[in-house]
Amino acid sequence: MIFRKLLLLLSLVLSLAAYADDLRTAVSAYESGDYQTAYEQFTRLALKNDTEAQYNLAFMHYGGDGIPQDDVKAAYWFEQAAKSGHASAQDTLGYMYLNGRGHDTDRVRAYA
Repeated sequence: MIFRKLLLLLSLVLSLAAYADDLRTAVSAYESGDYQTAYEQFTRLALKNDTEAQYNLAFMHYGGDGIPQDDVKAAYWFEQAAKSGHASAQDTLGYMYLNGRGHDTDRVRAYA
C-alpha cells in the first residue's frame, strides 16, 4: 500500500515537471522568435486548460506575433484564462469588451 502511494506520488511529480518544462520551452521559443514552435506548444497546453498557456496564446493572437492577428481568437483565449483567475487576461479581456475588439462593445462585461 505504501509502495503504491509512493509510486503515484513519484508519477505525479514527474508529470508536473514535464508539464512545466513544456511551458518553459514554449516561452523560450517565443522569446527567441520561434513563433511556430511557441504557437504549437501554447496551443497544446491551452487545450489542456493551462491558464498561462491560454494567456500567452491569446497574446499571440492579439498582437499577431508570428501568426495572423485575430481579435476573436484572442478574446476566446483571454476569456478562458480569465475564467481561471488570470488577472492580466481579465484586464485585457475587459479592455477588449470596452473597445469592441473580438466582441461587440459591452461596458457591463468590460467592468465585470
